[in-house]
Amino acid sequence: MVVTVRGELDIATAAALRDAVLRLLQDTEEPPDLVVDGSGLTFVDSSGLAVLLMASRRWNDAGKRIALRNASPTLVRLVDLTGVRRAFEMD
Repeated sequence: MVVTVRGELDIATAAALRDAVLRLLQDTEEPPDLVVDGSGLTFVDSSGLAVLLMASRRWNDAGKRIALRNASPTLVRLVDLTGVRRAFEMD
């Protein structure tokens, strides 16, 4: 399963991603591994990162993997600065 995120992932948009990710888990009997394509992200704040971390925890709790692919430089910098890279598979 691939979720593509574009534009700004911030306090105004994080809830929409959170809802979509949780819906994927709830609506799928056997959730697939999740890939978050962040190539189109132009901005990520702490609320956006919190949603990605929540998704990582929920997917891992379900015994599945979550990966950040094509992460924008903005997202890579935030993940590295906050020390949470280990929560995701990243390329």
